[in-house]
Amino acid sequence: MANRVSDTSKELLRQLSALLNDWVSSDAQLLAQRFAELADVAHGTDQSDIDAIARALSASLLLYVPKAPPEAARAKIIDLGRKLKAAFTEPNAPKAPAQTRPAAAKDAGKLRQNVVALPRATQYSCYFLAELDALQRSIDPAELAHAMQQRGVALKVFYDGDEIAQALSDKQPDALVCEASFVLALSEMLDNLDREFPGISMRLPLVAVNKTSNPARRLTSALGGADEYLESASASEIADCVSAQVGFADEEPYQILIVDDDRQQAMFCAGVLKRKGMEVISALSADEAMQALASHRPDLVLMDLYMPGLNGLELTAILRQRSDSLVLPIVFLSGEQDAQKRFDALNVGGDDYLTKPIRPRHLATAVASRVKRVRALRAQLAQTRAETGQQGLYRRASFLELLAAQAKLPVSSVNALTLYYICIDLRGQLIDSLGLMAQHALESEIGARLSHTLEQGDALTALGGFEYALLARRSSDDRSLEFATRLRGAICAKAYSIDGDEVALLASIGIAAQLDAKTDADRWLTVAHIAMQRAERAGGNRCERGVSYVAAPKPERARALETMLTEPPGRNNTNLLYLPIVPLRGAPLSQYQQVLALRGETIATANVGRRDYYASAEQQGALGRLDRYALKRAFEAVRESARLGGAVSLMLPCSVQALSDDLVQALKQELAVAGNEARTLVLQFELQELELEGATVAKRLKELRTLGVRLALSVELPRPNLRTLLARHPPDFISLHADLLSDAALEKNRTLLPIVREFAQKGCKLIAQDVNQVEQLNSLWLLEIDYFTSAQLGPARMQFDFAFSPFRPKPEAIRQSA
Repeated sequence: MANRVSDTSKELLRQLSALLNDWVSSDAQLLAQRFAELADVAHGTDQSDIDAIARALSASLLLYVPKAPPEAARAKIIDLGRKLKAAFTEPNAPKAPAQTRPAAAKDAGKLRQNVVALPRATQYSCYFLAELDALQRSIDPAELAHAMQQRGVALKVFYDGDEIAQALSDKQPDALVCEASFVLALSEMLDNLDREFPGISMRLPLVAVNKTSNPARRLTSALGGADEYLESASASEIADCVSAQVGFADEEPYQILIVDDDRQQAMFCAGVLKRKGMEVISALSADEAMQALASHRPDLVLMDLYMPGLNGLELTAILRQRSDSLVLPIVFLSGEQDAQKRFDALNVGGDDYLTKPIRPRHLATAVASRVKRVRALRAQLAQTRAETGQQGLYRRASFLELLAAQAKLPVSSVNALTLYYICIDLRGQLIDSLGLMAQHALESEIGARLSHTLEQGDALTALGGFEYALLARRSSDDRSLEFATRLRGAICAKAYSIDGDEVALLASIGIAAQLDAKTDADRWLTVAHIAMQRAERAGGNRCERGVSYVAAPKPERARALETMLTEPPGRNNTNLLYLPIVPLRGAPLSQYQQVLALRGETIATANVGRRDYYASAEQQGALGRLDRYALKRAFEAVRESARLGGAVSLMLPCSVQALSDDLVQALKQELAVAGNEARTLVLQFELQELELEGATVAKRLKELRTLGVRLALSVELPRPNLRTLLARHPPDFISLHADLLSDAALEKNRTLLPIVREFAQKGCKLIAQDVNQVEQLNSLWLLEIDYFTSAQLGPARMQFDFAFSPFRPKPEAIRQSA
């Protein structure tokens, strides 16, 4: 067995050397797991020195799985490797003493001056500031020293503040333990040492211990900067806590982003945090903050509440919509004392709310405790995955970090990464009917079924609410669809037992290729989510692909479309119709939606609508040309109508991809020659497109506003960030697909109407799109919809000749409204 440990150690050290020369995250994860397995074997053969070193190596590697360690951590890992080599090459290396309780020291003086004798495997050191009175102590120092020894930590005990201060000046340990009553004094001592050793108070984990339960001591320990607080804890529990702290220690300084338009306040906070050894970036506006987040990866954002332009609340809401900022700690620092503002800050996603003026110690402690907790949590989650052997199963935060890293990588021409967004159909009913325990059990069972389909390198996470995300590498689009079908089959293969009943579940899956990400993880996740929603809308229990996939039409039709899109659009190869926008509650104005179709030479291509030619036109780069032509014809129609004495408002569907400088310039030229009667143009954009591309076209949308062009946003699928999207691009019209306004859909998505009504109160008009039945009109009237479009009830026509008149609801609808 000893030879097996020796051979395994040699092989793992060879792999460690290769890893340090060329860091690969997946290799680091696997090697950390193998070192943990080596430690288990060594522990079973009473080779405690190899056990301790292997566990330290495993913890160190897990800490840096996402990226290569810095020089200081690299040197520490190399040193551990050397010690491991020495441990199995020296046959006479001393063994650790048997795990028996040592005799208590005869007097405190010996413990005060001497480090407990330890075997060579000890990797860390810890100072303990203990009570001199044995009756008041939370733990016997000798017991704690022995428990620490078994975990590779050397304990040095002090009973006097001056002595521990001198020891800290001479040599800094890896951790500190103290009685809870000494926390404030020890923190003051560390603050004083900061002048000589910058950042020492932030780097050293501090564990406070108390003999009995005492809420006041717990509070003072937290305010004093203790990382952990233990009550009535055994020596083993304290030692476990310390070893966890030092095992996940991180030499990298904390990265803090300060967002505050007050330069003096920002400089004050930066000075406090820099004295604690942190690295600080300051942003004086929301725009500067977004730029800093794009170029850096802070551990925490210190956010001001009031700023010009986007305030702190709005900026936080935007950040929480981004996948790379969902778990980023955001701490508000403001002079605002109002309790409602504090609630608002926490409600939009803030993690803490500090009020000005603030003591430097309190600020540094609040910031450091948040960062320590997040860093330790990431490392512990990584270790948990390795120890449980659950290959491919990720916590949400870790998965989102992986997704963000993968999105930025070059797209491979083969075996490209694919993101699958998996959702249980009718999940809203499940959530309403199940208790929390039953819901958790069912979600876990679904996750277990999905995990059986995983291959090496796949990553799966539960997003909550019966939604899951999976990142996998497959060789082709066909294989991706085949794998998605297999995932759906794994969920639906057999019924689930819920409260004694057998229930069959169905699932919808959205598929998004890495090409869809365009280096942005948030966009990637959104594309997959939209594809999943399309699958649900199509009836559920199916798979849909994202925007980069275009189903190839039949060869003959494909050739015809290619020819039609190559030719410049004109009156000979296009059809132009006008779809009435019929008033419900709105004024009976002459309003139409312009419909541009392509006209080919065959019956099959005599009238090819926008939905049919859109994907092919986008691929061939013809969308901009078609939209500019449609814009020109729209102005001609509006001017001709005005010349004949009729005022017409015209809504023109437009792609975000086609919203180029050329289109804006064309608008300027048309508006320059058109009279005021032509300023009734409304450009209509798909909200989903703006969600994906809005950041790149925000400036052009603003230019359209200044030109007097009105905007309409078309909503065909419910979006979780609907309010934020509408606020970012305030529309004059919101066009909601009629399917979203059915009783079943509104019950499922209860936030939709309250959100759109907020904008309606500001003057925005609501349009129901694609209404199919007369019976729906009374319901839409009750929902306070202003207008509707319908190919059946008000079909498109070649002229502006629809008879607009006020809608008369049925008497029962009027009574119900009253």
